[in-house]
Amino acid sequence: MQNLNQGRYNAPLAFIQERFVCALGGLTTNKVPTLTCEGYDVVKNQCFRMMPLEKPRYSTSAVVMQNHAIYIMPGNCGGGNATGGVQLFMLDLKPAGKFNKDDMKYVKAIATQKWVSL
Repeated sequence: MQNLNQGRYNAPLAFIQERFVCALGGLTTNKVPTLTCEGYDVVKNQCFRMMPLEKPRYSTSAVVMQNHAIYIMPGNCGGGNATGGVQLFMLDLKPAGKFNKDDMKYVKAIATQKWVSL
């Protein structure tokens, strides 16, 4: 199994299309909150970078809705402070829908979506 590029813990995970596991933020091995998001394709055993969070998040949860959006609950952003609001990651699958999920263009469509704060 290929490792993610950044070691992390206390990171919310999202499972998309029964194939992609996404690690969203969390704490690095040095206990530093990170903005980094990465995905892992369980079929091809490949990791890919995703757009970073707008604010670091850890000790939180993520929910995938209809393989279209990932909601990240407030959680912590550092120093034990809870963050305000919810971050929403829109996975606009309409452009990705023209590709088979076995195609790397599908992964690129997921990886290039930007986080939007609610």
